[in-house]
Amino acid sequence: MQVNATTEALPKENVTVILQFTAQANVSISYFNLDIYGFLNGSDRLLMANINDNDLLLDNEAKTYSRSFQVHEQVWGVTYGEVSLTYSADFGVFNLVFPDLVNGFTMTNVRSVYLENLEGELTSLSERYRQLNATYWQLFQNYTSLQASLSELDATRTAIAVAAVAAVFFAVTTVYLLVRRPKQQW
Repeated sequence: MQVNATTEALPKENVTVILQFTAQANVSISYFNLDIYGFLNGSDRLLMANINDNDLLLDNEAKTYSRSFQVHEQVWGVTYGEVSLTYSADFGVFNLVFPDLVNGFTMTNVRSVYLENLEGELTSLSERYRQLNATYWQLFQNYTSLQASLSELDATRTAIAVAAVAAVFFAVTTVYLLVRRPKQQW
């Protein structure tokens, strides 16, 4: 038994599965079932397709089944196939029966367009955040520099106010001394 499927798909695209039985001896398959599952949002199992048949006789011949189906738009991640079958092999001297065999395997990888879009948006937002953060730090440095300049300006204002008060005091004193000067010289 061999199962081939499309290796990669996108949601809403078609996937083709080919199931082939090839017998090396006289093989009779009383029942087989191939269920193909996808996972909604990558977690909840969803039956997407099924291939089954009854009463097959493989006498050194190959029997092929093909099935195409569309992937559900919310399915992403790996798809999963599960084969269950009952068969017997006739080797002439003895006949072996293999009842209710179940085998599971991974198949097509379905890309998550939604997740890829989110990752793109996250990358874009991260870049925007980095730019805004750089702008913030530049503005913060400018603000800090302006605060230092403001402190220097306050110190200069204080010095000018003290000099102005001293100048006014000296001017008033000079005027007072000129007004009170003695009229006669000694």
